[in-house]
Amino acid sequence: MTEQDNILNSSQPSLPKYRRNILLVGTPGTGKTSLAKRLTAVTPLTHIEVGKFAEEHNCLGSYDEQLECFEIEEEKLIPILANFLKPGGYIVEYHGCEWLTSCKIDLVLVLQTETAPLYDRLKARGYSGRKLEENMECEIMQVILDEAYGCFDKQKIWVVPSNNEQDLEDTVERVKKFLESSN
Repeated sequence: MTEQDNILNSSQPSLPKYRRNILLVGTPGTGKTSLAKRLTAVTPLTHIEVGKFAEEHNCLGSYDEQLECFEIEEEKLIPILANFLKPGGYIVEYHGCEWLTSCKIDLVLVLQTETAPLYDRLKARGYSGRKLEENMECEIMQVILDEAYGCFDKQKIWVVPSNNEQDLEDTVERVKKFLESSN
């Protein structure tokens, strides 16, 4: 049995109360992690940050010097993540969604942020040069939203503003209602 077989057959956590999986996508800096933390604090859902999950399951490729991050070996990660998500009860966080279509996803939240707060957030993270420009352009051109519409049924997609604390709280309340009505 290979290491990947062991991972695929490893025991899953106990089945959660809510069996829905929610995918949070958006340009870096739009508040995905903040929203995921809030949701896990008020629901029984478990947060999976795809980059960390990929690292934990040895699915990282080479380092991209220009984008200052590791590439994810999608072909290796997809079957592991898809198997992990089968029982439901997860918040999956990633910047895009094109290769997550084979995973069980019940709701896709596309977080969008106005350019001024997004720019400030990215600068505060130390983004500069090409990385800053590409992320700002991605948000302005709505690349993640277009990708979501190309990958998932429109009915599964919520476009949510993520400019301030009130936006965050409003989204948390909407998601809680969704989970309660679909359980």
